Amino acid sequence: MLKEELHRIKKPDPLAGVIMVVSSEAAVAYTEKDLALDGVNLANVRIMTLSRFALHINSLIPLKLPSLPSGSETALLYSALREALGKENPFGDSSLFPGFGRSIGRALSDLLEANLEAFDLPAIPSLRPVAKDRLLAISRVLATFRSSFGASYSTEFDTFSPQVFKEKDVAEQLDLTEVILYGIYDFNELQYSFIKALAGSIPTNILIPSTNTNQILSNSFH
Repeated sequence: MLKEELHRIKKPDPLAGVIMVVSSEAAVAYTEKDLALDGVNLANVRIMTLSRFALHINSLIPLKLPSLPSGSETALLYSALREALGKENPFGDSSLFPGFGRSIGRALSDLLEANLEAFDLPAIPSLRPVAKDRLLAISRVLATFRSSFGASYSTEFDTFSPQVFKEKDVAEQLDLTEVILYGIYDFNELQYSFIKALAGSIPTNILIPSTNTNQILSNSFH
């Protein structure tokens, strides 16, 4: 169980630094409550979501690029959409509906989080020519976003850059004995690369609660 895992870490050093990464802010609250009620030593144990952990790590290093205001990526994606499509719009009348921009924006957000570049998209097999045209159009939008904004600003998609662990003294500044990923069942491509780089700097253990509530599957992250 989770409390036994924390006891293992804390036994040689009661003040050992641990960060436990959970799936949501709600999970932060109930995990803290459950561990406290079980009398677990929570000295120097911090529980947070993966996004907050990544932001914490990024706060330890100087910014190489200015940050965009939170949420502004969507507006910039819309701008890239208008610039990239222009008169060559394979979406036809669909692009006139109010929700069109939001749908493309969400699609581009997924692509950026999956760490896909524009040149990756045309290579994806497509059965229908119209789908291929639309894929190429989305590729142009993504390329426009990258060239117009990606090189000038630090965006929310950069938060999970694995390059952060190449910065001098990041692991030392974190001062952690171990990182525990608890109850997180999947990752997107950026998050996976980030966690893999993390595991190369700091011992990282992933714990998955099993269907039997008295058991936890445990394994070091590689």
